[in-house]
Amino acid sequence: MAVVVVEPVGQSQSCDSDSVYFNLQVLPMLISNCSMSGCHDAASHQEGIVLTSYQTVMNSGIIVPGDPNDGDFVRRRSLKQIRINNAPTTCFSSDKPAIQLLQTWISQGALDLNCDNGCDTLNFTWSATIKPLIQAKCKGCHQGSSPGGGVDLSNYAGVSGAAFDGSCWVL
Repeated sequence: MAVVVVEPVGQSQSCDSDSVYFNLQVLPMLISNCSMSGCHDAASHQEGIVLTSYQTVMNSGIIVPGDPNDGDFVRRRSLKQIRINNAPTTCFSSDKPAIQLLQTWISQGALDLNCDNGCDTLNFTWSATIKPLIQAKCKGCHQGSSPGGGVDLSNYAGVSGAAFDGSCWVL
C-alpha cells in the first residue's frame, strides 16, 4: 500500500532542487504530450485513461508510486508502445530528460508536492513570460493549417482568444 502525502492548500515551501513537483514539472509535460484531444484528455480518455490532473493520473492505475519499473506509464513510453490514431507516437520516445524526470518523480513516491518557485505574478509581460511558455509547451501541436483541437496558439490573438473562451489554459 502506497502512502501519498499531499500538502494542504496554501502551505507552500521553497522549491527543493532534488524534488520533482507534479504541478510545476510533470503536469505541463503531460498536458503538452498526452492529454490532448484524441488522447488522454477528459473527453477522449483513450483506454479509459485521463491525464489532466494529479488525481486523474493517480486514479489511472498506470503509476506505481516508488517503483518506476512496475507501472505502465514509464514502461510504455520507454518501449515506444503508445499509439495515436494507430501510429506509434513520439511523445516521450526520444525525450530522455522527460522520461528521466517521470522516473524520478515516480521513484520519489509520485507525490503531489507544492512549492513556491519564486514566480512573480505582478511583473510579467506577454513577450517575456507567456510567449516563451506557449512556444515551449503548446505551439508544437497548436499551430499551422490543422492545429490540435482547432486551437491555434501561434500568435497573441489566438492565445488570448483561447484563454478567454476557456478552450486553453496555461500552467
